Amino acid sequence: MPSGRYAFAMSLAYGGVVLAGATAAQNAVAPDPDPPASTVEEEITVVDRAADSQTTSTTILEREEIVRSTVRTTGELVQFVPGVHVVGSGSRGGTAHAQVRGGDPNFTLVLLDGIPLNDPTGVQGGALNLSTVPVRHLERAEVVRGSSTYYFGSSAVGGVLNLTSRRGGEENHGEVFVEAGDHSLAHGVVSVGGPAGRGDGAGDFFLGVDYEEEEGTIALDTFDQLSMQANVGFAVGDGADLRLVGRFTDWTIDDYPESSGGPVFGSGELRHSDGEQLSGGLNLSFVRGSSSHAGSIGVSRSDTGLTSPAIFPLVPPSIEDREYTRSQLSWVSRTQVSARLGFSAGAQIDNESASNQSVLILPPFLGGEVDGSYDLDRTTPSVFVEGSIEHRNLVVEVGTRVDDPEDLDDEWSPRLGLHYRLGNSDWQLRGGWSRAFKLPSFFALASPPQLGGNPDLLPETSEGMELGIEHRSARSQLAVVAFRIDYEDLIDFDFDTFSNVNRSTVEAEGIELFLYRRLSDKLEIALNGTFQDVQDPTSPGEILRRPDWFGSLRLDWRPIPPLRLRLDARLADDSADVQLPVPDRNRVEGYEVLGLGASFEISRSWAVTGRVDNLTDEDYEHFIGFPQPGRSARAGVEYRFP
Repeated sequence: MPSGRYAFAMSLAYGGVVLAGATAAQNAVAPDPDPPASTVEEEITVVDRAADSQTTSTTILEREEIVRSTVRTTGELVQFVPGVHVVGSGSRGGTAHAQVRGGDPNFTLVLLDGIPLNDPTGVQGGALNLSTVPVRHLERAEVVRGSSTYYFGSSAVGGVLNLTSRRGGEENHGEVFVEAGDHSLAHGVVSVGGPAGRGDGAGDFFLGVDYEEEEGTIALDTFDQLSMQANVGFAVGDGADLRLVGRFTDWTIDDYPESSGGPVFGSGELRHSDGEQLSGGLNLSFVRGSSSHAGSIGVSRSDTGLTSPAIFPLVPPSIEDREYTRSQLSWVSRTQVSARLGFSAGAQIDNESASNQSVLILPPFLGGEVDGSYDLDRTTPSVFVEGSIEHRNLVVEVGTRVDDPEDLDDEWSPRLGLHYRLGNSDWQLRGGWSRAFKLPSFFALASPPQLGGNPDLLPETSEGMELGIEHRSARSQLAVVAFRIDYEDLIDFDFDTFSNVNRSTVEAEGIELFLYRRLSDKLEIALNGTFQDVQDPTSPGEILRRPDWFGSLRLDWRPIPPLRLRLDARLADDSADVQLPVPDRNRVEGYEVLGLGASFEISRSWAVTGRVDNLTDEDYEHFIGFPQPGRSARAGVEYRFP
């Protein structure tokens, strides 16, 4: 997790490809409120426990909330979740990273139907650009704040964003949605779903296509993306289900490189990227008596090409083509020994392989072209066990996971969670402690020595705890959670040795507040705030993009049954930033941004939607020289059938 000094080193090390960086360059934490759905009795897929007895801090965003939000991307969706800060370059296809409780962007694991989407071959060390994940094909999003390494292994150090694609359901249905707006926006969605098969083998299917193009969101940037999603399930026996999932995304993006000073202070040259990502999985689950079992196979592959301009005066232009493949085989069994005692155990094999072909283009008198290519492969087997016991109003969960990374020592990830209901009231106490780790990114490990690569890097680790109190009822929810996380062996760039090294120590502590209230059948309000202190005790520099506070407000109003209105606001304090071409400035100001969304049900089949972002045309930045979009509007028409 970079301090100001570290992120400046990252800037020098990478202008859009492989130069010298540390795994955690950009930093932030984002705000977001829970929807009404989060007050309902829901089961948390991540931890397989009812929401009212979970020991983790989790926000559930169901399909209804996703649609009502009127947002397009997952980054926009989760920016209203407590403890989550989403920062980006402002470009439509530029960076949009979620950071949880002061952690680095690559400390947030993103799953779609159980398949990891993070790619550790880039300078961000595995942070996923959430602006490339559309929401129209999502059924559910779960945001777990706090380490989940004990369950998911490496990369879940700060939290988990667990996305689930839509399923077919019991009735045939379809959707056609077209949308247009400012910045030459053209957006279209087509999907179909419903039951599949008959008799004992009956199941369901969902198929969807999402296409979007936009240009000029920030200066001369462009965005063009096609995304397809499939989810098919069948019953294969008594109590057994087989589900196949798949996703394909193809994109072409022109944006401004990180640390370049953006369109305001930079050269004005754009970084061009094109690529595709393909993922697929097979999941088999069945129940036998008091035990449930689930096995899964998941594969994801991404192929990305980048052409990056020079960042004056230190970063040369570069060309990169990288491929990354991740395969997982896992099995989990859960047994309910008694009404009060449960036990889970599982095993997983995770294989990652990467191939990077890249070159830095230096002038001849400085050595000419520098090859940054590498090939790397690693396999990590793991096992985990977890037990839960309930005694009256108390739930205790104890779990641990042991990973055996290739060529590294074993990693032990224990966790203790507690949940206590105060008598027969709606008040609950929740607390937990955990240890977590993250394997070094391929970028930090495998870049050649002249670019800062260090094959001897150790995993980054953390130890965290939280304690919260919550009141939950059918019409309201109040939660206050205090947290502290100590990060060790964070990967930093050392200019003396011109190499990545393990040395950073970062302490993050804070408080999350969340309030939801249904004032009437027509009016709901939700607000949250996060107050945090994130610092490196060994360095006087500030940690970049970590505002001392941030939060959001959401007001939902349904004046007449067909019409829904949503007014939302996001607020953040000022924070530190570093850009190469701007040596005399190191902060971005705080901001208050308003948005307004609306939907109108013309009939059972037809609906119109609209949204105005940055309603007051606020002038603000996340990065110096990268203005966020000004006021923009879009409108769409939806046709549902049959």
